[in-house]
Amino acid sequence: LEQLVNLFSADAITNDRTDRQGIRGDYKELFDVTDRRQFYINGLRWQRGNGSAKGVGRFEVRVLPKGSEEVSLFSGEITLYAEKRPQGVLITKFLHTYE
Repeated sequence: LEQLVNLFSADAITNDRTDRQGIRGDYKELFDVTDRRQFYINGLRWQRGNGSAKGVGRFEVRVLPKGSEEVSLFSGEITLYAEKRPQGVLITKFLHTYE
């Protein structure tokens, strides 16, 4: 969990959260209620700026809820923003819309 969360800046924004602690809570909850998760990003197109970049593409998420034999599928568009920070390149925004 920490390796995933550390990809985000401390002030990262998602559709529902405004900091890394909130993002950690979302992913912890996901990991707690699922046995398996697969996340695919396709066709990501990047635009570079001064020390930052924006990527737009498609995503597909497959999850197997605990106690279930049926995989749930979610897909849509994803927008990522990344910045070069003293700690390295970090995700500063991670936004999505479902189909």
